[in-house]
Amino acid sequence: MAWFVLFYTLICLFFLDNTYREGEMAGNGWDGMRVLGLVLCLVWPLLLVHVIILVYRARQTG
Repeated sequence: MAWFVLFYTLICLFFLDNTYREGEMAGNGWDGMRVLGLVLCLVWPLLLVHVIILVYRARQTG
């Protein structure tokens, strides 16, 4: 479980950093879309794990 948390954290930090730097280079302020982009960087890896678990369970019962 610790490996999963570490892997998830590394993915989140990588995409958070990229999104933050892109916003800074564009010179835009902290608008709603930029904040939403940063929040989604935290959420999408969990959605990916959820889909993988659903596919795994479907194959086990199928």
